[in-house]
Amino acid sequence: MTKLPYMPLFVDDFFGGTLRWNCEHQGLYVMLLMHQWQSGPLPTTSIEIADAIHHDPKRFAVMWKTIQKKFVHTDAGWVNLVLEEHRAK
Repeated sequence: MTKLPYMPLFVDDFFGGTLRWNCEHQGLYVMLLMHQWQSGPLPTTSIEIADAIHHDPKRFAVMWKTIQKKFVHTDAGWVNLVLEEHRAK
């Protein structure tokens, strides 16, 4: 989706927005951001998202309840709007 070989990660913003999350949630969030950066919006259902990143669907569904707040649902799928703002730059 993008021609850039890297995705910007603003560490202060990341940790500030995930301060109360455990490492497992933070790691999954980074995986989802990288997937969106490379492939575009995340699939519509949690099962499809889990499959796209090779994650256990049951565990993903539990974790998604927390992480989902960082994404908005669009016609194309789930999108992190901040990531898309940075892509546009």
